[in-house]
Amino acid sequence: MFPLQGMGDEKRLLKWNKDGSPKIDPATNKQDFYDGFLICLDELTSADEAVQAASYQLILDRQVGQHKLLDNVVLVACGNKATDGAIAGKLGTALQSRVITVEVAVHHKSWMAWASKAGINQMILDYLAWKPNFLHDFDPNVDQLTFPCPRTWEKLSNIMNLEGSYTDDVHTLALGTIGKVAAEFKAFVAYYAKLPDIKKILADPTNADLPTEVGQVYALTGVISQAMVEEVGTTKIGPLVTYLERMEPEMQTVAMASALRKTKKLISDKAVSNWISVNKSRITAAL
Repeated sequence: MFPLQGMGDEKRLLKWNKDGSPKIDPATNKQDFYDGFLICLDELTSADEAVQAASYQLILDRQVGQHKLLDNVVLVACGNKATDGAIAGKLGTALQSRVITVEVAVHHKSWMAWASKAGINQMILDYLAWKPNFLHDFDPNVDQLTFPCPRTWEKLSNIMNLEGSYTDDVHTLALGTIGKVAAEFKAFVAYYAKLPDIKKILADPTNADLPTEVGQVYALTGVISQAMVEEVGTTKIGPLVTYLERMEPEMQTVAMASALRKTKKLISDKAVSNWISVNKSRITAAL
């Protein structure tokens, strides 16, 4: 399965449409190609010494037996650190000298941008906008059944989206998904029941109730941002922005950034574009 020189594997770079027809590059009017191949040696730090040794030739010489890899092949490997408690060990020194090691960390802003378009539950997005440190809260030295991380938040989101509401049963599953932080998350979800009705906000944005408790306000930013996304292209955006402008500047930015991550079509709305021109530096930093 390795893309090797002289084996005709260049043909595997051809792009095809779902109906089986070849993809045509409009610039050249010829069949389109992918740029190259990516080979990922996943969980390399969990492989035993014999498997690691077998990868030396592939990684250093870019060769399988007597066959060279194609020039447009990129090799990467992934794995946990020995200190993560994830059934992983250190790479042998022979392999360490054959690779460039890059330590990857969770990045809240990038994850939120992805999550906004990936269908992650709005309550989770709002909670993690409020408590960004809980996106990834892992300590290998603490004995715990599980912990919050991008993977477990996505799992909980799938459960919540399937159930439709945060029931006692969902909370039980949340405890087994994101761990102890589920208790605080449950309290945050309860804020939603106390929020002003969106219809009342649209009817009278300058006088509708505006919560002052921080957790409620963060929850409200999510409700407003979701409403803005759902009302793209309607006259309801203006009242929503008017209501939003009654909040503290930081909260306005949280809501607007959340909405814009989901759809850039909002920029065409006059009320939104006016808000962006006034708050350009803050929204640029948030996005």
